[in-house]
Amino acid sequence: MRREVILLGVALALFLPSHIAAAQIVYKPKRVAVISSSGVNNDFRSWGEYDDRLRVLGWEFDKFRNTELGKFFERAQDYDFVLTTSLWNYGDPQDMRKFVHHWRRYLETGGVVVLTDMAYLPMCDWLSDLSEDLSISYGDAFKELGAEKASLDTSRLSQFLMKPNRVETLNYWAHFPKWGRGYTVWAWTKAGTAVGLVAPIGRGVLIVTTAWAFSPEMLVNIYANALAIKSGIWAEFVGLPQELAPSTHSVRLFIENLREQPKTVKVNSFLYGLIAIAWEVSIMADTPEAAKAEITVKLKEKIGSLNMSKVASLGQGGLSDEPMWEDRVEEIRALRPTIIRLFVQEYFHLLPQPGKYDFSRLDRSVETILKTGAKPLMCLTFKPRVLYPQINQDIVEPNDWEEWKRLIFNLVKHYKDKKAGIRYWEISNEPDIGEAGGCPYRFKPEDYVRYYRETAEAILKADPSARVGGPALAYVHSPILPTLLEHCDKENIPIHFVSWHIYTSDPLKIRETIEYVKDLLKKYPRLKLETILDEWNMDLGAPSHDPRFQPCFVAETIYQMVSAGLDYSCYYHIRDYRFNREKFADFMSPEGIENQERFWNEGDIRLGLYDFDNRRRPAYLTFKLLSEMNGERLELISNHPQVHGFAVYDEKAKSYRLMLWNFSDQPITCEIKLEGIENNTKLRHFVLEAEGEGRLKEENGILRKGEDKLVVNFEPYAVHFWSLEKEK
Repeated sequence: MRREVILLGVALALFLPSHIAAAQIVYKPKRVAVISSSGVNNDFRSWGEYDDRLRVLGWEFDKFRNTELGKFFERAQDYDFVLTTSLWNYGDPQDMRKFVHHWRRYLETGGVVVLTDMAYLPMCDWLSDLSEDLSISYGDAFKELGAEKASLDTSRLSQFLMKPNRVETLNYWAHFPKWGRGYTVWAWTKAGTAVGLVAPIGRGVLIVTTAWAFSPEMLVNIYANALAIKSGIWAEFVGLPQELAPSTHSVRLFIENLREQPKTVKVNSFLYGLIAIAWEVSIMADTPEAAKAEITVKLKEKIGSLNMSKVASLGQGGLSDEPMWEDRVEEIRALRPTIIRLFVQEYFHLLPQPGKYDFSRLDRSVETILKTGAKPLMCLTFKPRVLYPQINQDIVEPNDWEEWKRLIFNLVKHYKDKKAGIRYWEISNEPDIGEAGGCPYRFKPEDYVRYYRETAEAILKADPSARVGGPALAYVHSPILPTLLEHCDKENIPIHFVSWHIYTSDPLKIRETIEYVKDLLKKYPRLKLETILDEWNMDLGAPSHDPRFQPCFVAETIYQMVSAGLDYSCYYHIRDYRFNREKFADFMSPEGIENQERFWNEGDIRLGLYDFDNRRRPAYLTFKLLSEMNGERLELISNHPQVHGFAVYDEKAKSYRLMLWNFSDQPITCEIKLEGIENNTKLRHFVLEAEGEGRLKEENGILRKGEDKLVVNFEPYAVHFWSLEKEK
């Protein structure tokens, strides 16, 4: 059984000072973020609405104006509770739709958000963008219903209004006549309309209400019940007197498991003047089953084509002029990547002397990629010593622009003449961090624009059909990208795609970068650019050691990429490879070499589909399964935030393919409904087993006509795949 502190910040304490005490449960958030606006006529009437109430509770808090949401989201991890004041987005109203992906991210990772006074358009119009099931309509309750029917219905108080404090009054004037199916009502009018709604979102809780200016008791109720929703546990002292004199007392603590699976709750009780004691209470459900998910696959509902080969493409780190995975060509070919990113680094020595070109070393790496059926994405990130005699990452312009452009022209022409079919040319790699990213350039935004313009011009002169772009940022929010886009738009500089990188073990953070870039591109609609995330993987500083995690992480990340509308991605990378300082000595500083050597030769590196010893990692098998997910995409609906998947119909093979995974550390029982099965169907079921190099365990069966459900137990981070074919 997994052990965890279920109460998530709830301190259960029996306080016995020297004279007298009361038994109580103390609910205290880590820190509260209070969001407010300038209000009506810039009078800031709501700015201090909660100051005294939060101080009474002993809750630490910071305040943000609605115009400072960007500042809040930069620090969002510091807060587990967001509370808005009345009129919180009334003065200087902000378009909340621009922040939807930030709110979603905050909620899905466990935040509690309380939106009060929700009866004004700028405060409400974005909820349907968060989820179509979270829409609301609002109106003046007392005008529409009359005073009696608009009043709070105290005959059916929910737990929000009863525990741990009984609250029978709320401040409100508006109500919700209609609300989305994602909500549960916690406060009703006597007419049956709502004034308080709650919705679990991922690991977090969204509370939406027309009420405002909550009392300290109601704030405690809201936070306590949000924690109960998050944790599945309710705890309270039962039958205690209001005051206790110092003596021996029997203390009864009621703990209720609100979910079906077993829970272990760690309870700490602290006694003033006595030694602290602690004990654990094991809470067992009546039916100790795994969490449940319902999946519906509509086999007759085609929702567009799915080209998995584009978004599940690959890359190889720039570590050697030798083809680092030459003996794995056939295995990589089986993954069907559309592109494979190749670092054109200085160790290829393309310009050994002025006017003399040598592409022979680079040819070997290009030919290795072509053998897989993919095309290289050529990342230009080299500094010929002839044009850059001084080793300095901040010297970014060659000493002879014309010589540079002739070199680029001849490089592109060389592969055009060889009919290599190379379309994508990326200008620089991680120009915002230089040698820290393994490459010799560190640009300022304006310097990068000129370098990009001169290089793109030479590429397109040699091959007018080429697609040029960049800047392959290490940090997507670098000012280099908006500066480049602004100049390309105003000066008609050719650009066909933008690119960037991210390393995190959270797929939602990866999705956030895509949404950020797409929002940025909306400012330049004339450019019509493709999006390429061409380096991504787990957190470089703290990769998971659970062998099941990375294969499932790959699937979930690619799902988020597809959902966000990304055009291409290149997983970093095919093979882990040791750093050889001699190959970098001609163009990288001693400090840069030491940093790269420390990272690659001493670090905890778990990136490649093949490890340093050329052994396959299980993540390879995820890409193998994804390579089968090309065709007409079918509608797939999951009611669980950690269970996602793809379903396609392959017209050529006359078969359906279904891939599902559980991106969580808890087992989940999935009921899979297959709508539209008309005949006896042969099932080939594969389960990815992640031990060692990994393997696909096959389990076959028949789904008889009239049967349309599968019940499958998904272990933590499990990946499953089915092929469905008409029985012959």
